[in-house]
Amino acid sequence: MKFLHWLGFILIGVVLIILAANGFIFMWTTKATDPGVFIAITLTSLFVLATTTTFAIILLWGSGQLTLDVAFVKWLGGATVAEVAGILTIIVNFYFAKPAQAPAQPQPASIQQQGTQPPQPATQVQAPSKAQ
Repeated sequence: MKFLHWLGFILIGVVLIILAANGFIFMWTTKATDPGVFIAITLTSLFVLATTTTFAIILLWGSGQLTLDVAFVKWLGGATVAEVAGILTIIVNFYFAKPAQAPAQPQPASIQQQGTQPPQPATQVQAPSKAQ
């Protein structure tokens, strides 16, 4: 086997080990119990694994170790670019989006005002009836 053939397998194996180790270390050191954290780490790990695996497939195809249709490799590269663009959009939106402003809440009346006069109900105004 050629060096590039082994390089693709080594690349995938190293990424798997790094992702598993980093996820374990993060969970162990932060004592995270929030399910959202677990989902975020899992999805980020899958994203990195999918991107690296795609890179390894294209590397093996380019070296002649894999025989794939050119249209499929172009589609695979385009799908990877779209995946990276999607996750980049989410990250940029998270860090640079303007925070949503909470609606203004009315200020509570002071204790002295509440004790002296109860709030009055709103009066309804009725339109005059139409003259025939």
